[in-house]
Parts: sequence; C-alpha cells; structure tokens
Amino acid sequence: MHAQWGTAMTNIPQRFSLTAVYALPFGSGGRFVPHTPVVSQVIGHWKVSTVAQFQKGYPYNVSQGDGLNIFSGGQYATKVGNPAIARGSRTIQKWFNTAAFTVTPQDTLGNAPRASLYGPGQNVCDLSLMRDIPLWEHATFTFRADAHNAFNHPQFSGLGTSLTNTKTFGTVTGAQDPRMLLLVGRLRF
Repeated sequence: MHAQWGTAMTNIPQRFSLTAVYALPFGSGGRFVPHTPVVSQVIGHWKVSTVAQFQKGYPYNVSQGDGLNIFSGGQYATKVGNPAIARGSRTIQKWFNTAAFTVTPQDTLGNAPRASLYGPGQNVCDLSLMRDIPLWEHATFTFRADAHNAFNHPQFSGLGTSLTNTKTFGTVTGAQDPRMLLLVGRLRF
C-alpha cells in the first residue's frame, strides 16, 4: 500500500491566471477625441480583453507491463536516477531522462513512486477585441474578434510513460489546438 502513496494525479502545484478588460480611451465616451462627430463614432466604444493561464503540467506515472502476473494493469518501474531534465534541454523526443527508469525484474515490485514526474505545462494567452455599436435607443450591436492561444505557443499534452513501449517512452505524444480565430456578432435589444 505504501507504493500507492504519493502526489494526486490531478495536482497542479503552480498556476497563475489573469483576466483583464480595458476600454480604450478614444472617441465617444473616452478621454481622447470625444467631440469629433464622425471620428469619435468610428474609433469609440472599443475594448480589449485577455485571459492568460500559466501552469505546471500534470503528474505522470512511469509504468511497465505486468511482470508479477497478479495485477490486471501495469507494474511500477524501478527508478535508478533523477528523471528531470533542464527546461532548455527538453525536446519533444526526450521530455525527461529515460535512463532514470529501468524495467523491474519479474516477480519483484518496482520502486518508482506514483506520479514520479510532471508533464508539459500550459502557457496560454487568449485575446479579444470588441466594440459596442449603438444602433438606436435600446439596441446595440456587439462585434468581437477572439484569438484563442493568440501567440500560437505549442501546448503539448500527453507523455509516453510506459517502459515497455520503447517507441514512445519519454516523448511528447500529443498537442492541443493551435491558435483559433473567432468572429462574433451579437444584437442586443
């Protein structure tokens, strides 16, 4: 039972989130150029917003095929070193030190802890540009352009953590969606 003691697989020890909305100070309703009729209506009523998230990755468990013939799933590997690699040295082909783990011999228990390493983190910044266009007394049209993952930073997901699969062990096995642009129009009345 002691081998099962460890970090929760949903543990994220470091996370920072930022949300901001800023009304641009131009045109009608703003500090700059508020009294020039046509210009103030064209450049007024714009807002910029962002949602940014930065976090460490999820924990991963290194395993191997069942060598005990009593479990239905994988068996813990044997940890013989430090799996960490410096951030600047990581690649998609080698996210962690694969030499830090070896196959546990048959009929013995491995010593690698549960959640023995962390996978790729997130570095996402979403941006929006929106404008409220007053149409008449009780109606407003809102135009919005959203850029999800605006800086197109790769968001890796999934690690090959099975010692018995030598093709993917230590590699990044997936990625989340790249930048997506969305245009939205909404009429409020």
